[in-house]
Amino acid sequence: MLDGMKITNEIDDEIRSLRETFLTRSVSHLDEVDEMLGEKISRPEELDLEFIRRRVHDFKGRGAIFGVVLVSEIARHAEDYLRTVDQLDKEGLLGLRAYFQAIRGAVERHEDMDEAAFAAILSELPKAASHSDRRAIGIL
Repeated sequence: MLDGMKITNEIDDEIRSLRETFLTRSVSHLDEVDEMLGEKISRPEELDLEFIRRRVHDFKGRGAIFGVVLVSEIARHAEDYLRTVDQLDKEGLLGLRAYFQAIRGAVERHEDMDEAAFAAILSELPKAASHSDRRAIGIL
């Protein structure tokens, strides 16, 4: 029985270590994205949207794997937001930047929060265009 508890503790320690590595690396990834978004604010058409989509997807998946649920949920909403655009204008880029700032806040906080605080953060993010909105502006 003692060996089983030792193995469980070792696994828990390894998971904590991997989670901390994820959080540490996330800061440098966020810095990279923030710099890219800042550079393209006046030329949003030059933004590498595929790179941004991959980065958002990485945050969604890794946040879920390492139990940083808020990061994963914000990234999921950012994916929805990105599905509505083929190319970002300045307003869209600022909206995208808000998602990455929210991810940064979640990475820095990286603790559990109550449902109301969680919902409040998500409600402040820009909304993806609805299906009918996308049809009206010619995306569908």
